[in-house]
Amino acid sequence: MKGVTWTPGLSVLQVRESVGGPTPYAKGKNAVLVRKATGERIPVDVDALWSGRDAAKDLPLEPG
Repeated sequence: MKGVTWTPGLSVLQVRESVGGPTPYAKGKNAVLVRKATGERIPVDVDALWSGRDAAKDLPLEPG
């Protein structure tokens, strides 16, 4: 899998686009974004985000 380097403003959708989208084995409805600094777990339906490309539902990423 191609790696992605974090840069300010990077989002979940941008990462998916840069790696070419989901694999056939991906379970995007079960995805969770974990904030390293706080341990917060945020459920993300990345399948819906990928298919709709709705920037309003996109989440910014943080380093780490």
